[in-house]
Amino acid sequence: MNPIIKALESLTNEEGMKEFNMKLDMLALIPAKNRTFARYLGSLTTPTCDEKVVWTVFLEPAHLSKSQVC
Repeated sequence: MNPIIKALESLTNEEGMKEFNMKLDMLALIPAKNRTFARYLGSLTTPTCDEKVVWTVFLEPAHLSKSQVC
C-alpha cells in the first residue's frame, strides 16, 4: 500500500486530480482468498450521477493492518 499512500499524500488540489506515472499491479494488493467478486452496472453517487459505472464488490472483506497504512 505504500506506493499508493505516498502518491495520495502528494495530491495538491481540491479536486484530488493528478497524473501519476507509475505501474501498479492491482492484483498484488488483494490476497488470493479475497479475489472473489461480483460486478453490476450502476451510476455515480455524485452529480452528474452518470449511469456508466461498473461497480466491483468483493464478497469477502479485505483488511489492512495499521502498518500497511502508516
